[in-house]
Amino acid sequence: MKQLISFVMMAAAIVLFSSCGDNASTPSGAVKIMVEKVNKGDYEALVDMMVDKNGEPLPEEAADGLKAICKEKADKNQKKIESCEIISEEISEDGKSAVVKYELVYDDGVKDEGTAKTIKGTDGNWHPTMGK
Repeated sequence: MKQLISFVMMAAAIVLFSSCGDNASTPSGAVKIMVEKVNKGDYEALVDMMVDKNGEPLPEEAADGLKAICKEKADKNQKKIESCEIISEEISEDGKSAVVKYELVYDDGVKDEGTAKTIKGTDGNWHPTMGK
């Protein structure tokens, strides 16, 4: 019985730690975090992780406007994202920007491909950006 409990605890730990693997140290990780924030409806945090074309946090006025737009669009869209698969990740030659292609699968089975521009921020992490 003790062995069974140990095995279950070990399996749970593996699942827990493997699900925490997405982080902003890669462009794909930043996109997965972005999708997670959208799915949770945490648009404040989503916009807060965005940067301008120089890798700097968005100015407060621009961020506030973007948060309002995101909330308005979210109120109209009630679908939840079931999964996000990274199709490709292309990092620029200078290593400062990247384009990530991904596929989302929604709770109603609909699939949608998208592209996200990411940039390496002044903090060394990758962030979604709306700039070139």
